[in-house]
Amino acid sequence: MELQFRELCLSNIQGLLYEAESNNSFLPYKSKPNQTISLLMSMFAEIEGFKIYGFTDNKGEVCSFIVLLTDGNSLDIGPMYVREDLRGLGLGKTQVQKAINNYKPSVVNARTWSGNLASQKIFAEFGFEIVELIEDDRINGDSTLFYRCKL
Repeated sequence: MELQFRELCLSNIQGLLYEAESNNSFLPYKSKPNQTISLLMSMFAEIEGFKIYGFTDNKGEVCSFIVLLTDGNSLDIGPMYVREDLRGLGLGKTQVQKAINNYKPSVVNARTWSGNLASQKIFAEFGFEIVELIEDDRINGDSTLFYRCKL
């Protein structure tokens, strides 16, 4: 399967957002237990510098996405997701690399939760360091990890 990395819009990723919510791939905070990934993405879409990129297949089906917030020389990586049947192929890591190459930031920030080992592995491979930990703040008891990488 040949994949193309391109800019997407919120309507392109609705199917993947539904998949992610169905398999609990995004965990709300205890303080906002009803904040779904779809609601969060709608809020992000209102922020200047909000971008969505991802891989599409030769039929135009979205296979993955990464949310970016750009602000001058910094890049914030928001939610990212890879379709379940395509995991393990390096799409998540490639999305991060392409985002860094495209925007050439001096600082990249990201966050995930303690149970998301795939994202943690990607961030470690790029040299991200944990700069903050908020314990037991997710609805399942996981903690939020804040990462930073200076390039």
